Amino acid sequence: MNKRSVLLSLMFLLLSCFFTTRVSAASTEGFKLYLTLQEFEAEGGKIESFSQSPYLDGQDLPPVQERISAEPIVIQPYEEIGVYGGTARVFTKRPSPAEDAVGFIAQEGLLKLGVDDATIVPNLATGYEWADGGKTLTLTLRKGVKWSDGAPFTTEDIRFWYEEVALNQELTPVPPSVWKTQGGFMDLEIVDDVTFRMKFNDPFPLVLNNLAHWGGVKQLLYPSHYLKQFHIKYNEKAGELARENGYDQWSQLFLAKYNEIYQGSISCKLSVNVPTLYAYVMTEKTSDHWIFERNPYYYKVDTEGHQLPYIDRIFVQLASNVELIDAKVISGETDFAIFNTSLANYTMYKKSEKKGGYRVLLWWQPFGAYPLFMFNQTYADDPILREIFADVRFRKAMSVAINRDEINKAMFYGKAVPRAMTVLPTSSFFKPEFEKVYTGYNLDEANAYLDEMGLKWDQNKEHRLRSDSRPLTIIMEFTNIDGGGVLQSIAEMVVQNWAKIGVQVVLKSQSGELLRKRVSANLTQAGLWWGDKVTDMLFPVVPMWFVPYHHDWENSWAPLWGQHYMTDGKEGEEPSAEAKQNLERWLKLKVTVDPDEAIQLGQQILQSNAENLWTIGTVGMPPKPVIVRNNLRNVPERGMTAWDNFWGQNYYPEQRFFKPPLLDLQK
Repeated sequence: MNKRSVLLSLMFLLLSCFFTTRVSAASTEGFKLYLTLQEFEAEGGKIESFSQSPYLDGQDLPPVQERISAEPIVIQPYEEIGVYGGTARVFTKRPSPAEDAVGFIAQEGLLKLGVDDATIVPNLATGYEWADGGKTLTLTLRKGVKWSDGAPFTTEDIRFWYEEVALNQELTPVPPSVWKTQGGFMDLEIVDDVTFRMKFNDPFPLVLNNLAHWGGVKQLLYPSHYLKQFHIKYNEKAGELARENGYDQWSQLFLAKYNEIYQGSISCKLSVNVPTLYAYVMTEKTSDHWIFERNPYYYKVDTEGHQLPYIDRIFVQLASNVELIDAKVISGETDFAIFNTSLANYTMYKKSEKKGGYRVLLWWQPFGAYPLFMFNQTYADDPILREIFADVRFRKAMSVAINRDEINKAMFYGKAVPRAMTVLPTSSFFKPEFEKVYTGYNLDEANAYLDEMGLKWDQNKEHRLRSDSRPLTIIMEFTNIDGGGVLQSIAEMVVQNWAKIGVQVVLKSQSGELLRKRVSANLTQAGLWWGDKVTDMLFPVVPMWFVPYHHDWENSWAPLWGQHYMTDGKEGEEPSAEAKQNLERWLKLKVTVDPDEAIQLGQQILQSNAENLWTIGTVGMPPKPVIVRNNLRNVPERGMTAWDNFWGQNYYPEQRFFKPPLLDLQK
């Protein structure tokens, strides 16, 4: 047997073993989370004293015990207590977000998705309490938490965001929808320095999901002591300051500074030494790299009293393309890679494991489809094309013309799941029939649908003809940012499938910025993206692939319907009767406090997609290679990675450490 055959055999064996537990929780045996020191001590634990990294020695700082808060979170790591030191080296191919840096810099919200990828646990808040039939949520902040510059984190920061940003029409013309119900935008009541109440006119149980995900880390958590210097209410010279910095209005400079704070996204907008609650602070930024250093006021410790994180610095190198990142991976120049890795390169990664000094793990991706396809239900520039897209027979034909087994074998070694677009089998909203509908590869059935629509063949039986006798050609626009270009490769295979039924689809890669403008202007005919947001964490909150409440560069199946909802009917176009019914179902789902009713409503939405194919799936739940330096420890052997769990940031990456001896480059 030659070396390639051995490697392929090993790959299939590892994949098979991994995928027997594909949708189980992360491998977090040994991990234990104590929400307070008191909870740790109540279970028999004891911390005699607190300690810090030698990296901080000699700096003018208060004692570590005063910096970690009065209620530090205590973490029992996955594998073992770590040691301090080292610089983690990672890459990103685009300056927003920092991609593999999220393998070390965890998001910090008031609440957090747990390591089981399912439950919601306290984080910066020690707890919460419901009242008034689910209309009032009281949250208690962790006492003594500080921003990275030592300033206290209190409810004043929450109040400032609410009153001076969210309700300031000059800064925020439309209050963030994430905190709105049908009854309007939330009210805020500050009780004391650590207690506040979010009040809604309707029950809003799903606000917990928002607090534990994007809404809760992108909004609410901003350092008021830092931002007040740019706000006209707190600095009468804010306008003068704005002009000194090249802006016409104080509000322009304020928003620029506001957007530099990476509480929700480690991005190119981030500035050096901006106060943060994260484990790391950006301290250097150049055209080709960023450096993050440990936050001396971070509020988490291990069970022996060591202040986290263990690793001192993160070095983020900007790379021009995925191929360069892969070259860095196999040469051992990165310590952690996941964002841009591809299963297509799995054999290459394995072959270079020993030489590169790393190990290849396999996590799974919670995608309902990878990719999903969308035909614009509101396309206005071509009435004939719009009529075709609006006919469900067309969408059925395009679905059954996809050879999903071929995609699975060619791109995922048969270890993904051919399926329609729907939620994951682990979701409480899932029904098996949702993922099976219109997924059998059947060109005869596809042709029958198109024949029934009156889309005749041309004389050579190569192209379907529209009612104006022109060949049916569709332009599909997308942004190609996934690791290894897998989305485009799959799309090219599907385009070949569609050509067999006479439908010509032209793929057109666009930048995210340009595509966002085109989708918003309703100029795109069709699109594709990966089908995330299909866990119980996100599906009930942002069901964008099934409910037309939204549109953006990745979500192009009905932009004008989404615009109609987003503007309360002032703009856009009223949705079809069935789509409008899905909106009504979702709005009810958001406010019900009855779990059974919520599940029923969610399943009705998914049933509607199964019948109407608003979005068309291909294969789902594919594996994802994770490259981990051999001596980088406390990384789960199994895990999940996607937007639904912030690409694995819920696995508490602040506990990761380099086991001695350290490489020279990590000192």
